[in-house]
Amino acid sequence: MKDLFLMRHGEAESGSRPVPDSLRALTPRGRQNCIQQGKKVHPHGHHRLVTSSAIRTIQTAGLVTEVWSEMAGATVPQIEIEERGYLAEPDMWIQLAASTEERYSGLWLIGHNPGMSALVTVLTGEYMGLSTSDLVHIRLHVDHWHAIGVNSGQVVERYPPQQP
Repeated sequence: MKDLFLMRHGEAESGSRPVPDSLRALTPRGRQNCIQQGKKVHPHGHHRLVTSSAIRTIQTAGLVTEVWSEMAGATVPQIEIEERGYLAEPDMWIQLAASTEERYSGLWLIGHNPGMSALVTVLTGEYMGLSTSDLVHIRLHVDHWHAIGVNSGQVVERYPPQQP
């Protein structure tokens, strides 16, 4: 079995500013929620972390791993930035997961909606509309990453962000 963690980026600045969407940064609330999520769940063992190339997902990954680096017993994976991850559909994330080396027992994917919510549905058959900073742990019923596919997992737990 493999463990997959899907996280939607933290709350980002409004799209009304004249900044390209991929360059929108996290709001103070978004930053705080990411820090809180990092405290709730942290990797043990050898995990891989992949994020989209958007600023808000890179910041999300950075905040979460910063929290992990301060926790006893947590392992901190290197952040991999995936250009194809920006607004990616489930198929791209599944292909990426399938290419994960077997030495990894867990995989963290940080991305955007609607792709992250759709990925939960594709992998588990369960619909979840993920809010910003939402985190879902999926247990994959596969022995090898290359076997990941439709309905290959089940939701272990959902970690919604703390509401103000």
